[in-house]
Amino acid sequence: MVGIEYAVADMSSTKLSISVSTELLARADQFLARPGEGRSALIARLLSQALQAVEEADIDAAYDRALAHHPVTQTDLRRSDTLARAAIRSTKPAGRERGAPD
Repeated sequence: MVGIEYAVADMSSTKLSISVSTELLARADQFLARPGEGRSALIARLLSQALQAVEEADIDAAYDRALAHHPVTQTDLRRSDTLARAAIRSTKPAGRERGAPD
């Protein structure tokens, strides 16, 4: 999974009262909390990460559905290969002959 962090910019907050086991909270503090991070920040970060994972899974599922309806063909692969080679060639200085050492 790609490491993307969502920035929460000055959003209003809601006070939340929840009950979790003492053991679960202690384990979260020990294994998940970052240095200097309070519990509210920890829970907010973990909730944000869980939502991000769900959103990314939805995107992956949409790609899978699209590919199931429109599979990649050999022609598509050849076209992509041709475009990739052209892109790589475009990064090299002009005037170089094919096969000439870099």
